[in-house]
This record gives sequence, structure tokens and C-alpha cells, in this order.
Amino acid sequence: MADFYLPTQDEIRDQILRDYRLEIPGAVTTEGSDLWARATVLAQTLLPIYANGDALSREALPDTAASDKALIRWARIAGVAKLGASAAVGSATVSSSVSTVIPSGTVLRNPTTGAMFSTVGATVFASPGTAAAFLVASATGTQGNALAGTSLEFVATPPGISPTATVITLAGGDAAWTNARWATEILRTLRARPAAGNVAHIIALAETIPGVEQAFVYPALRGTGTLDVVVMTSAASGTRVASASLLSRVSGALRFGARAPSGEFLAGIPADVYENTVVSCAVAQPTPFTLGYQASRLSPFGAWPPATSTSYLDSTQWYNIYAYYPTPNLTSFIVNVPGSGSPVSPKVGQSIAVWFPSVGFSKATITAVSGTGTWTVTVGGWSPAPTETAVPLTTITPWCDQLIPLSTAIFAYFATLGPGEMTPLTSDDIARRCRWPRTSDTNPITGEVEWPTDVGGRLTAAIYTATDAQDVELVVATKTPAVPLASYLGSPPSVLTCGAVILQPIP
Repeated sequence: MADFYLPTQDEIRDQILRDYRLEIPGAVTTEGSDLWARATVLAQTLLPIYANGDALSREALPDTAASDKALIRWARIAGVAKLGASAAVGSATVSSSVSTVIPSGTVLRNPTTGAMFSTVGATVFASPGTAAAFLVASATGTQGNALAGTSLEFVATPPGISPTATVITLAGGDAAWTNARWATEILRTLRARPAAGNVAHIIALAETIPGVEQAFVYPALRGTGTLDVVVMTSAASGTRVASASLLSRVSGALRFGARAPSGEFLAGIPADVYENTVVSCAVAQPTPFTLGYQASRLSPFGAWPPATSTSYLDSTQWYNIYAYYPTPNLTSFIVNVPGSGSPVSPKVGQSIAVWFPSVGFSKATITAVSGTGTWTVTVGGWSPAPTETAVPLTTITPWCDQLIPLSTAIFAYFATLGPGEMTPLTSDDIARRCRWPRTSDTNPITGEVEWPTDVGGRLTAAIYTATDAQDVELVVATKTPAVPLASYLGSPPSVLTCGAVILQPIP
């Protein structure tokens, strides 16, 4: 459908006055004249008609529709209900020094996020030891998701029970679908309806399982009649690597069928296909990259290494200093003198920034300094608080307020990547789910592998969109991600994640 032209009121009036002058030679159409007033009134009358026509042209198709009313009609045709928010579910390891029972409904809390959870069913300790307590988040949304190993605390600790529990898995919490996501699912269903074990059918079955963000289907990779299904969890949970229990539930849905979000029952795939089906997770492959960044807005004072008083960080004063942690903590560490430039001693009260894979750039305040040339620096108050306890050979940079949206942009970009994929999720995502990208091609001039080169270009665009950067330069490590073919040769397929960011200034 061609774009609907929506003229302004002035454009409509000018067209009417032009017709007056053509039909009535010598007609006075200047501002304030009788004809000008009549044309203004008529333009004001016609403008809503044009606006309604523009709205109808957009609402007529699901890929451009924005209102609930239009999408409801298309959803009825496609049989795709709009999903509401879901609560995270999972389990945690609990320790007891006595034989006891933790009753159903016992409340735990994530001290970092404040999310609350309730136990489901009784957790029985026949003797002192450990047991798995099944949990459900008290509220819907992504805040209930947590990484394995996250510590939870009992709001009221039962007698004989350790006051903390350790997460085994907590995933599946998600926000309600936006209209944009709803339109994407409607388009996908209209384009390829689940039927008879086709790719759309397999994806629909896998994505009925709570905790599955996406499923990637690779038919006949191991020969005729074989099927590889790669499952990824929501990036909001902190990891996209599916657990064994999640893979088991997906496998069950493929074999016995499942109920789709629209309410209809989807039958399982044929038995002979299921016998040759491999359901696997995608393993995170951390990739480091060097980011040259020039912010157009900066809090220039109180940062160490020192920032200039200009509107961006200057290369002569932004040193990348490696920090070695003598003990596994984020409180006290030794900082080496920069390899070039005049070293500037840190001072109490100054702020530093460090990249952590768990939270992105985090800010801390220097509380103590000792030594000359090579300094022992003590810091406190990391915000946002990382989950890592020690990160050796970490680069320290001065804190800048733009590092917050910069972190968000980096994480959001990597969250769009699938196993061996480089194309972001869009309304036309079928190609992304099924393609097998070339990973061995090299640039004839630079010799670099094209895949990470493409990542660099797309990530640069994402950073410009999310921040007010004046300039961005990226050097991405030339790692080639494994495609699902490797899943039956000894290692699962890989998905690129952000392992480290070395922040360099652009002069």
C-alpha cells in the first residue's frame, strides 16, 4: 500500500486559493480577504477527513496498525491472543539443620531487586541437609527472573532453616505483550500457520512453554528426516542459556503437543520426526570489544582518571588503567601506572567506572588511596551492584552519566542475537529463525571475518540511537560463532554475548 499523503491545513488552503485564481481571473486571495477566509474554513473542514484517511490506511494492515481495535480484528483472523504479563517460576536450594517441613506459601525475597517469592507445596526435610523448594514470583514481570546462584532470603525464617536460599532457576517472568509484539506474532501466524510438523508448528509448540523467549529450527542438518531445535530464554532473566528442565518441557511439548496462547491445542510432531529430533540450548560465547566513545554530555568534575572541562572526554587525560585484585573482592585493588601520559593520582571522593558483564558500566566512589605511581585504591558503593566478586585485569575509566544508556544499548543489541545469527528481530523474523549465516567469509581487504564486522556496524548504530554520542568507533574481536551443526559434533550452538568492553576515548 502506498503511503497516504496527509497535507497540512495551509497546504489545503493554498490549493483551494490556487483554484480560485485559475477560475476567477483577478480574484483577491490575499490573507484577510473574503476568499482567503472561505478557503480557511473549508481547509479546517477537510483536514479531519484527510487525517481519518491517513489513520485508516495505517490501521488496514497489521504491520502498520497501532490501535487495539484494529489489532483485535486481525488477532481474531489469525487466532493469536494478546498475552498478559507472566510471573517467574523455578526453584531454589534450601538448607536445614533439623528434620522439618517448610509450608507452602512461605515468602522469600531477592535482596537485590526486592522481588518476592512464595514456595509452592511443602518442602520436606526427612533429615538435616538440603532440598529444592519450588517458587513462584508474587508479581508478574521480569523483576522475578534471577540467575542461578542468586541468593534469596526468607522474610520470616522457619526454625532450623538457613536464612538464605540459592536459586537453581527462576525464569519465565515477562511483561505483557506490547501492540508491536502482538502485531509481530499476528504477521508470523498469517504468513506461516502451524501445520503438520512444519517449522511454524515446531516454533509454536516450543514457545508455548513459559521461559522460552525464542526457538530456532534447523531442519535436515544431520540428514533427511532430522530436526534440530535450539531454545533460548529471555534476556531479561540475565542469561539466554536454557536449563535442562526447560529443554525437557520443550521436548515434551514437541512429542505430546501443547495448548497455544490462542487457546487451541497444537498436536505434537510425528513420531518418526520426533525420534530424530535434538532439542538443545545455545551456549553463550562472550566476545570482548574495544569501544571508542565520545560523549556530548558529561559530568566532568569528580571523575578519575580525570575528565576535561570540555564537553567530551579527552584522549590525553582518559587513561585506561588495569586493576588487579589481590583477593576476590571489589573493595581494594592495585592500579598500575598508565603506559603513556602523565599519571594523575586518584583522590578520595572521586568516581570510577568499570564494565561488568552482569550489569554493564558500574560506578564506585574512591574511599582511600595509598602508594605513589602504583596505587592501592579502596572503593565502595558500586551502582548498579555487580554480581561478580572479582574481575582481574579490568579497565578503569572515569565515570560519565552517558555510560548508563550506553550499557543499556549494548545489552539490548546482544539480546537480539540468536545462535549463529546477526539479524535483529523484526516483524519479518522468519528468515532470522531459519537462516544459516555464512561464518567463514573474510573481507578481501582487511582479512577480518565478516560476521563480527557486521556486528560492529549494527552495534554502532544502536549506540548512536540510544545515546547522545558525538562519535563511536568499534573494534570487535574476530570470533566466529558456532552454528547448530556443531550441536551433534560435541558442542552446542553458540550465541554471542558481551563479555568485556574496553572503553577508549576518541580524540
